[in-house]
Amino acid sequence: MAQKDFSDPAFLERLRKRDQAALAELVDEYLPQLLHAGRGMGFSPEEADDLVQSVFTALIESVGRFQGRSHIRTFLFGIFYNKVSEHLREKQKAQQFDPIDELMESRFDARGNWRQPGIDLESNFSLRKSGRSSRNAWKPSLKRSASRFTCVKSRK
Repeated sequence: MAQKDFSDPAFLERLRKRDQAALAELVDEYLPQLLHAGRGMGFSPEEADDLVQSVFTALIESVGRFQGRSHIRTFLFGIFYNKVSEHLREKQKAQQFDPIDELMESRFDARGNWRQPGIDLESNFSLRKSGRSSRNAWKPSLKRSASRFTCVKSRK
């Protein structure tokens, strides 16, 4: 089978007109190479498929801007590497933040109470100068939520 000349201006014009046969030829030629590149970069088969699909979608949308100064393969792999970068940024961004539901479930039970008791101020704080207990300096307001405290001046 003879190698198709994808840089041929007539072929590029067919692509610009969204000719199904021209697109099928391009996909048949470069799909395996792009999938191999995606797998070689460590993506799962599903991720590689998704990336390659987005590459061909972007090609169809942007083929009008392709001027033919480089090979179509260069254009395709340029799109591929941009899509990989985009995918990795999105993946990293998703891993940076815990969803609020997971955070709330990890800290509160089904009734809305704290799963872990609050900090015991008596054992964690002490007044260094006077050597007195922190009970005289800080009083937790037990009727309010566990995160609110009322400051009371210590009396000597």
